[in-house]
Amino acid sequence: MDAKLILAVAGSGKTRRLIEALDLESRALIVTYTINNTENLRRRVIQKFGYMPENIRVYTYFSFLYQFCFQPLHQDAAQSKGISFQTPPLYGAKKTDINHYFTAKSRMLYSNRVSKFFLEVDKPGLNYIKKRLEKYFDNIFVDEFQDFASYDFDFICELVKSDVKSLFVGDYHQHTFDTSRDGQFKKNLHISEERFLSEVEKHGISVDAKSLSKSYRCSPTVTNFVRENLGIEMGSQREDGTNITCVDDPKKASELINNDQVIKLL
Repeated sequence: MDAKLILAVAGSGKTRRLIEALDLESRALIVTYTINNTENLRRRVIQKFGYMPENIRVYTYFSFLYQFCFQPLHQDAAQSKGISFQTPPLYGAKKTDINHYFTAKSRMLYSNRVSKFFLEVDKPGLNYIKKRLEKYFDNIFVDEFQDFASYDFDFICELVKSDVKSLFVGDYHQHTFDTSRDGQFKKNLHISEERFLSEVEKHGISVDAKSLSKSYRCSPTVTNFVRENLGIEMGSQREDGTNITCVDDPKKASELINNDQVIKLL
């Protein structure tokens, strides 16, 4: 097991770090949350190599979860029709009942319960997935890791226990969306950075808070402001400064919006 999470501040080059780690020899799996980031990663891979190499696979998280993990094991028996992002009923079948994981009429998997199915019901299947990873890949890269939540967080952390090198990148402070939620399970995962990193380390994943702690996008003036006022450890790779004007008038802010040297704080 070789697993690391790199905390990457805004504009620090986390996507570049992933792309630089790719080559034409090692078999690489890249998993990210959003469709937009999946498309961006594919575009960056093509920019590097001139084409999409066969040894590199880029998945959205739910495509990976369904196509790589669920279908090879259970498609024939379950006859699932895909993934549904609707909210499961508050009351229904128990978690040990297969109907807990499927919509009643369309026979689609609830998106927030696919990972739960492997963690709570099909643990042998989880071990099989780890073996599949070892068979097809040498490296696993997970982008936007800060957005993994609930059972998805535990599931993706379980995969690092396979004999595949794993690298996660993300920024706790850019956490915006949760991959899923299910009741009270891990509802406080993102309540603080300390809590989040503690959960990461419980799974044996080391944390690197230094490598991508400086931003190419933000000037020293901005990063100093963030550090002093928000308590976020952030440095800058730049040497130029930026004027910061604090305004509480939206009209005044709109007048300044075209000035790249001004940050508007409403």
